[in-house]
Amino acid sequence: MSISIAPPMPDIWNREKRSEVMSKIHSRDTDPEVQLRRELFQRGFRYRVNRKGLAGRPDIVFPRERLAVFVDGCFWHGCPVHYEAPMTNAPFWNRKLRENRRRDERATRHLQAEGWAVIRFWEHEIEADVARCANLSILELDGLRKQPLQSHDPRLLQAKGEPRSQSGRS
Repeated sequence: MSISIAPPMPDIWNREKRSEVMSKIHSRDTDPEVQLRRELFQRGFRYRVNRKGLAGRPDIVFPRERLAVFVDGCFWHGCPVHYEAPMTNAPFWNRKLRENRRRDERATRHLQAEGWAVIRFWEHEIEADVARCANLSILELDGLRKQPLQSHDPRLLQAKGEPRSQSGRS
């Protein structure tokens, strides 16, 4: 797999400010993760968060159905739409991105080999349409369950192609 990397962008902050900004980045409970979890919870779905012992430590886990959901940050995982390589220390960041992607691929393969289904969302996909991402997760859960969901929740029905009303209610 070849990794295309955008040309580096000049840094807008000095070294101290950049260090301060980078130190505040979370590895869990990011805004997109919380948005997706909130949407799933409001629809009645229960899950585990950052479950230890699973390859890649998935952001959201449905243990009974064996579904692992990852929310990949556009910067840290090299989103093909939004990633811009930092100008400073380019060799480090190129290597870091390559290692992150390889680790993601290994985690996905490992989970699948153990019988898990894996869904990966880019953070921008959740920010653009959290309901769509929740719908995709729910449809995957539905396919993994022995008994399909018998839900009358209109939001789930929307995932199956029915149009959504302006108010969000049917």
